[in-house]
Amino acid sequence: MSNYAYMFDEDYIIRHRKQKNILEMRSFHYHQAYEILYIINGKKNYIDTTGYYELTSGTVALTLPNAIHKTSDKEICEKITFYFTQNYLSKNFTKEAQELLLRCFNKKIIRINENDIFTNMCIDTVESSGQKSLFHIYTGRILKYLTEISLSHSEQIINYEPRITAILKYIQINSNSIKSIDEIADKFGITKFHLCRLFRDELDTTVIQYLNAIRIQNMCNMLINSQFSVAECSNRCGFNSSEYAARVFSGVMHISPTEYRKERAIIQ
Repeated sequence: MSNYAYMFDEDYIIRHRKQKNILEMRSFHYHQAYEILYIINGKKNYIDTTGYYELTSGTVALTLPNAIHKTSDKEICEKITFYFTQNYLSKNFTKEAQELLLRCFNKKIIRINENDIFTNMCIDTVESSGQKSLFHIYTGRILKYLTEISLSHSEQIINYEPRITAILKYIQINSNSIKSIDEIADKFGITKFHLCRLFRDELDTTVIQYLNAIRIQNMCNMLINSQFSVAECSNRCGFNSSEYAARVFSGVMHISPTEYRKERAIIQ
C-alpha cells in the first residue's frame, strides 16, 4: 500500500492512501476531530449509528467529532482523508466563517459530479501541506466547495437493501430494550443465523457490535448531558451490567466512561 500521511500539527492530519489489497474489517471507533473521507477510486462501506452507506468513486463521507463509525473495503481503494479539530478551525477562521464552512457536515454523504476538479483540489492540499502559512486557505477551499455542493443537493447517496434498512432502524429505535439477537431475528421473520450472516456479508460487522455501537453513542450523550451515574447511564442505554458496559465503552472510546465524562466537562 502506497501511504502518505502529514501531520500539520496535533490538530490536523492528512492521509493519502493507494491500497494494493482489500483491508480487513475495522472495528467501530471515533475521532475527536472532523473527518472528510474522499474516495478517488474503489468502493467502501461506511456504517455509523444512523445507517449504512456505500461509498464509490467520487463520494465524500463527512463525520462529526465523537461520532462512532467504521468503514470496510468492498474493492481496492485510493482515498484521501482529512482530520481537523475544532481548535484548528478556531485558530484559522472566524466564528462566522466556521459556521458557513461546516454546513457541509449537515450531510453525511456527498456525491462529487466533477471528480477531477475535487481530486485536483485535494491533491493540491496534500502537496501544499508543508506551507503552514497558506494551508488554511486550501482547507477553506475544500470546505467551501463541499458546502456549496451540499446546499445544492437535496438527497444523500444512500445504498442498501430495504430489509437491512428496516433492521438497522429497528435496532436504532429499540437499542435500550433489545434483550437478544433472537428478538431482532423474530421481528423480521428470519433465523438468528441468517441475521448474523446478513450483517457479516453486507455490513462487515456483527449484530452485537452494531447494537453496542449505538448504545455507546447514546451513553456518550447521556454522560455529557445528564447527572445520572455511570451505572445508571449504562442501564438506561440497554446494558444489563455496568462492568460489561465499561469494557465495551473502553474498547470503542479508548477511555473509561468516568474519564470520558471528566474530559468532556473540561472541554465544554
